[in-house]
Amino acid sequence: MCTIPVLKGGERFNVIADKAILSGTLRSLEEGLQEEFGNHVKQALEELKQERGIQYNLDWRVYFPIVDNHVVEAGHVERVAKTFFGDKNVDQGCMPVKASEDFAFYIQKTPGAFFFLGSAHKENDTMLHDCHFNFNENLIQPGANFWLALAKDRLLA
Repeated sequence: MCTIPVLKGGERFNVIADKAILSGTLRSLEEGLQEEFGNHVKQALEELKQERGIQYNLDWRVYFPIVDNHVVEAGHVERVAKTFFGDKNVDQGCMPVKASEDFAFYIQKTPGAFFFLGSAHKENDTMLHDCHFNFNENLIQPGANFWLALAKDRLLA
């Protein structure tokens, strides 16, 4: 999934801009795809430079590895969540998620599982990081209690 949420170029609607700034993210479920895609972008820019004489500055960075949950740990989270919230309130329908998340570094070193508790209002189903997202503060207490239940489950296992 490639998103380019920032595109800046030009000053007037009837003048072709002499420069533009594009900024965004690339998220993948395949290891190494970000680097490969970056190489293709650079190659395309080099071709445009040769054919059209454009100049460019490319700042391509791979910040986070893929968030790859461990099966056993994800199973613990799902089991406790179904007990705590009820089967009908546990949904794996949004998985896999192409998250850009530093948690990926942790689960490279030790088994773990990344998950969402869900924190939006039911009438506003926008995703986190959407400019219209509205956090549901009523979920703070149940969320904290779930974390406690999950910790107790793992400590008493």
